[in-house]
Amino acid sequence: MKLRFIVSILLSFLTTHTLLGDEKSVALAGCRDNFERLRTGACRIELIIDGGDPIEIKTWFDLDAGAFRFDRLVPDKDGIAQGGRIIYTKDKTYERLGMRAAGRAVVRGTSSADCHPTISFFDARKLGTFSIPGPSYTFNDRLIVDSVSNNKDVQVEVFGHLTKLSWEQDERRKQLWLDEKQGYGWVKNVTESDLTKLDFETSWKEKGGVFVASDMKFVNRQLDITEIVTATVSWEIVNGPIDPFLFTPEALAGDDQISMYSNELGGSPVFVEALGEESSAGQGAPSIKTNGSFRLSIIVLIVMLSVVSALLWRRRTRKD
Repeated sequence: MKLRFIVSILLSFLTTHTLLGDEKSVALAGCRDNFERLRTGACRIELIIDGGDPIEIKTWFDLDAGAFRFDRLVPDKDGIAQGGRIIYTKDKTYERLGMRAAGRAVVRGTSSADCHPTISFFDARKLGTFSIPGPSYTFNDRLIVDSVSNNKDVQVEVFGHLTKLSWEQDERRKQLWLDEKQGYGWVKNVTESDLTKLDFETSWKEKGGVFVASDMKFVNRQLDITEIVTATVSWEIVNGPIDPFLFTPEALAGDDQISMYSNELGGSPVFVEALGEESSAGQGAPSIKTNGSFRLSIIVLIVMLSVVSALLWRRRTRKD
């Protein structure tokens, strides 16, 4: 009798474990499938950091062409929308002058210092998996679910259409909730340690046959400091045609100089030249283009020096 009871418990455990393993595989595969079926897109993102003024971002991508574009649009005092702009292709990276900083961050020029300086360019397909503000290298095919696909220590719990994955990594506790009704998108993503807690909540909407992120809330708790970031996404194109011109340097509007970088395999982009200016490859950061008022000041100074020199020459001539 006891033996039969023990065997039934073991069979129940093995069956449940197998089913939960299947649920994990199904959820991860569903998440990856939805991600890979999103091939092209264009959207506007409104970020609000700690209740501050909205920061508008527009981004385009064409995966088959290997092209991404990220525009950070924040109106200046005169109402003209300017900001960090970057185009990333398989071979080249194009940036507006003054938009490059540590960690490949896209920031505004010195004339627009009222903008938050640490928002890096990011992949809109992966909202809810990286901190904002902060550097993010997300223009690739890697997904947060990839880190748990072969992890045998992941605990799996199923609550209806929700699959909860829990595991530990580098002394941090992690949770990832995937929702079958939202294309197995990550609706909750938590990383917690003894001192910090990062908590993402993301909503998804079906558009163009795939699910895309529509809203995100990020809460960053570090000791007694709490930072809250919200994002609202308006998709204009999902799996539709994207004009190739948008990924060319000519599409970067404005009078600022454009810097071109070569995307070296296995390394950071290497500066090539400042388009429209005389510059040799590999000389580092481009020189700043002088503006009209500066050139006028130089001309006036030269004229004044010429007049003074002429007067001095006349005085010497009269004395002789």
